[in-house]
Amino acid sequence: MDSTPTPTPTPAPASPSASPAASPSAPAPAPEPASASSTSAAPVPSPAVESTRPPRFDASFELKKLGDCLSVHIAPFSKKLTQKKFLAKLKAAGIEADKAKKVPNKQWAMLRFKDTSQRLAALEALARSDILEEGHVGLSIPKGKRAREEVTADDPSAKRARKNAVEQCRPIEITTAPLCEMPYEEQLALKKKNLNKVLRNITTATIKSNQRSTPEWVQRLGPRPRGQLCCPMAEVVPSPVLERYRNKVQFTIGRDLLSDLCIGFAAGRAEHGVVHVADPSNCIIVSEAALAVRSKVQEMLSLPDLSQFEPYEKIANKGVWRQLCVRTFSTGDVVCILQVRPNDLSEEELEGMRQVLERWWKEHAPSQWALYLQYHAGLSNKEPDDCPVHLLTGPAHAYESVLGLRFRVSPKAFFQTNTEACNVLYSKVGEQCDLRADMTLLDICCGTGTIGLSLASRVHRVVGVDVIEESVEDARANAALNGIHNAEYVCARAEDVMQRMLDEHGSGSCFGIVDPPRAGLHGKVLKAIRACDAIQTLIYVSCKQSSLVDNAAVYQSPPRQRTH
Repeated sequence: MDSTPTPTPTPAPASPSASPAASPSAPAPAPEPASASSTSAAPVPSPAVESTRPPRFDASFELKKLGDCLSVHIAPFSKKLTQKKFLAKLKAAGIEADKAKKVPNKQWAMLRFKDTSQRLAALEALARSDILEEGHVGLSIPKGKRAREEVTADDPSAKRARKNAVEQCRPIEITTAPLCEMPYEEQLALKKKNLNKVLRNITTATIKSNQRSTPEWVQRLGPRPRGQLCCPMAEVVPSPVLERYRNKVQFTIGRDLLSDLCIGFAAGRAEHGVVHVADPSNCIIVSEAALAVRSKVQEMLSLPDLSQFEPYEKIANKGVWRQLCVRTFSTGDVVCILQVRPNDLSEEELEGMRQVLERWWKEHAPSQWALYLQYHAGLSNKEPDDCPVHLLTGPAHAYESVLGLRFRVSPKAFFQTNTEACNVLYSKVGEQCDLRADMTLLDICCGTGTIGLSLASRVHRVVGVDVIEESVEDARANAALNGIHNAEYVCARAEDVMQRMLDEHGSGSCFGIVDPPRAGLHGKVLKAIRACDAIQTLIYVSCKQSSLVDNAAVYQSPPRQRTH
């Protein structure tokens, strides 16, 4: 965590499509049409002419390097070549493939073939075509592809490729906490170095965005301001807890190397041929409570009535159990969201599954543990933001305590993932705020209202706004829960209602706080904040510093440059 005077970064522990069919050979020229004035003479076809274009590569030689893999990466193509034009060129050249995809704005494409004979014919036609750009022709197998081809069990090359891909995977203890082997003092020094770079980048980005009207603070940096700190930087504040702190964990449901059911973390990337799931018990950022919930769910899914449903396989796009989201709270409350793929199940099967899950959870899980079901039919486990969850059994809300206040948290509402560090962060935010009793605090991207409510006793009024209705409902409930009567929350886009809310509820000067998602603030929100004369100071709590750099530059640019 960095407690700088202007940007206040979040404290975080340092440990943490199908190609048309065509003949594989070059097509012969079409017959010449009859003259428009001809009435009796039949058209005479032109003789077929063999293409004299020399091949760009030796297809037979390249196939020896590709082995039996039916998926091939090929380059170079024009970066400007679209998928539609790419398919048209393949058809015109007589190149037939089971699937063909041109990567946008890149020079390579992927072709997948039904069998080796189709692959040979296509590569021979490609070698004589004019589709490829000038330069070295590259043909390769997608990384780890051998391990994913459908080959016989006794194929030694496939076994060896899969073993190599698995052995090359980093342990999940490292992938989940990349700095865990670095002493914490060195982690803090690295974070300070990175944040120092962020503050320098803000200066450079601001200069680039304000060439017509340079802000006064940039002018005060001297004749060569680029690369200088935009503001003084305080020391990095260490997290009060370094291990087992994460209160939200997304587990993958799959099978381990022994093909047993496992709820944990994916050991590698499916596109690299690594599809097994590894046990998360030794991951130092995962809380003991989350591991206990994970074990309980794994026990439940092993029931005879539920083990008939297979874990989801991304490559084959089949299976039922996808992922498990576990949220734990210091109050003992637990939110458990089980994501399933309903595509291949009938309504009767889904209803039977729901009944088994609900009955078992009621009998074996603590009463404070809520179980939700989420249906998601997409290819990736990342569901859309508006994908609903359905409560099967347990409390409808969880509760957490921060800075002496009690907060209600809905199953999908945002909450800081390190609760103890959250207390430190909000305390630092309060220290940065020069608040007075006659001020209005504008809480933009308010979420469940944590920041605004923790400062409500120091101001005349708190006005919060967020686009997520569930979060706004939590914020209103939290104000009532804590007996805070000077807070108003609205579900809307900030740029649409901010000025009206200040006119209705504001008095005197206004102090703004933004705690945006990782993507940062939308340009329209920044423009609305700039246009609001009542806002004298803005505190920006950042969880992704690159977004802070972009937002800071746009926020300080002249109005005529902030129209996009």
